[in-house]
Amino acid sequence: MTESTNQTAIELINVHKDYTMDLTRIAVLRGISLKIPRGATAAVTGKSGAGKSTLLHIIGTLDRPSSGTVLIGGSDVSMMNDATLSQFRNRSVGFIFQMNNLLPEFTALENVMMPGIIARLPRGAVITRAKELLAAVGLGERYKHKPGELSGGEQQRVAIARAMIMSPSLIVADEPTGNLDRKTSLVIQDLLLNLVRESRMTMLMVTHDIELAKRLPTQIVMEDGLLALDGVLH
Repeated sequence: MTESTNQTAIELINVHKDYTMDLTRIAVLRGISLKIPRGATAAVTGKSGAGKSTLLHIIGTLDRPSSGTVLIGGSDVSMMNDATLSQFRNRSVGFIFQMNNLLPEFTALENVMMPGIIARLPRGAVITRAKELLAAVGLGERYKHKPGELSGGEQQRVAIARAMIMSPSLIVADEPTGNLDRKTSLVIQDLLLNLVRESRMTMLMVTHDIELAKRLPTQIVMEDGLLALDGVLH
């Protein structure tokens, strides 16, 4: 692996994504080439329908490109089979969505533990790590509570802890504070940005919140399935 690759967290090379609807081909991503250095935090902005979430899902390995190459930490995820990709995703990528996707029948602790359980890590170590993360997000005393017993902001704190349980190299966040009131949103933003910074993780965040985007050092603007400014990060 070259030195350049070692310093690059995400690299997309001529990535296209097409969908077919009623026999009509719809081009969502139209040739995206992009490099994001390791440890960077970047916001993806643009109008609805610009392709932001599709880009995030492809980088997060939740979707595959129609063509092109996707490298995450130097690994070509576009060439992995489904089983290998699933393992890679669970260990290397943490997800935070607008809808927190917590499992309602499980406690906060069990929700945070879930990626570690899926990876079949030693249960005792996973419990310890999950409790540490819940304490870090201010829920050290609420680990036995189920999602329905927590506020929206508290649920999103659990989702942040779950995203970090495997110490992933990459965090992908899709409108992570979009369902929260402004005051709670600012608290969660501070929490997330500080945790990512302290952990030296790479984070890519889709947001319509321009003020939130400005808090990140890098902004990527999308227009009609392409990167604005010829893909220059600013």
